[in-house]
Amino acid sequence: MTDDLPELTVREATLTDVQAVAAIHVEGYESAHRGLFPDENLAVRTLELRTRVWGERLADPPESSFVVVAEQEGEVVGFLSGRASRPDEDDGEGLGRWEDIYVASKCRPRGRVVAAMKPAAYDLWKGFGFPGVVGFIAEPNTRALRFFTEEIGMHQDGHSVEIDGVRVLRVRADF
Repeated sequence: MTDDLPELTVREATLTDVQAVAAIHVEGYESAHRGLFPDENLAVRTLELRTRVWGERLADPPESSFVVVAEQEGEVVGFLSGRASRPDEDDGEGLGRWEDIYVASKCRPRGRVVAAMKPAAYDLWKGFGFPGVVGFIAEPNTRALRFFTEEIGMHQDGHSVEIDGVRVLRVRADF
């Protein structure tokens, strides 16, 4: 780690992280999906809604799911969430599902935060017994596709679905 970059700590999220996770989620979702999905889809993802949703999720986590956060100097600067995939998401293979990964825009370099969270997430998916993990990327989000394939090490597996009129590509990593 470079001396001029503050140390990162990765840990499982708690209820005390709800506000930070919700704020990072709203900001990141808006930034990543503006122009890919209809504006009305983005408008309903308010801070109030995300705070409620993350509060419920962290208070009573679904089985085989997790949320990890990255902290820098005591402040949450990123989060990653995962869960068991549904059969329609993984063709019934029983894989993990990469849900969300967002880093606060003020945090640089973002790739460093993601690199710190990835091993914890993969360890949790493996601990649940998943043989691999899938994620979904709205087309034509080439930046996200490049991120998942080059930075995370996933690959396109040829499957896609349509969500709200947008083609969404599936990426996968096997453990």
